Amino acid sequence: MPKGGEIAVLRGDLAKGEAEALLRFPPGYVVPNHSHTSDELYIWISGAFTLIAHDGTRTAFAGPAYISFPGNAPPHGLECGKAAPCVLFLKYSRPFDIQYFPEPPPKR
Repeated sequence: MPKGGEIAVLRGDLAKGEAEALLRFPPGYVVPNHSHTSDELYIWISGAFTLIAHDGTRTAFAGPAYISFPGNAPPHGLECGKAAPCVLFLKYSRPFDIQYFPEPPPKR
């Protein structure tokens, strides 16, 4: 992940298999457009954020949310709101093998 994000692995090993973690992103933090073979489950605990879909569609969330992607889902990104840090629980079903892609053109 880009510099500035913090991660605490709660269970498992991201490099070897199933894992659960807490992540904290500073205000304005961006997780670039990416995909991976693992299923991905987010439980967004605090902070506003925007989910950026593979086609550039941006969906804003004001607070807590549940998001789940199957393995090999189309590329997607995240942007933490500018007012407060974001905290989320993250679960992967397989080793974390992130692959980054160019950002899609913005679409509202």
